[in-house]
Amino acid sequence: MLHLVPLTREQANAVYDVLVRHVGAPDGIQYDGAREDFVAALSGNAEVEVYRLVSRLGLGGKFWRNPGLGGAERWYVTAYPEDTMRDPTLHEVINRTNAALESLRALYTEAA
Repeated sequence: MLHLVPLTREQANAVYDVLVRHVGAPDGIQYDGAREDFVAALSGNAEVEVYRLVSRLGLGGKFWRNPGLGGAERWYVTAYPEDTMRDPTLHEVINRTNAALESLRALYTEAA
């Protein structure tokens, strides 16, 4: 069975920066700790493979960390199908976000 290693706080913050930029994850003082909750969950517990987001992705918006075969972990976002049917532009938002997350994950993988 493949296991995830917790992200560092730096990595989790960098992922959250991507989520703020691309899907409008809440950030700033008015959002009462949304970033810190995300960072704490992903940097403190290796077993967190999915994190539900409040964002443009709707109520079903999620950030995923999946351990891949051969150690190639994958980071990506998804939304409920009904949210993408309601707003077809979400497909492009998801694609751009996932490309940015993959670039970030590759950067950290190469640095390791």
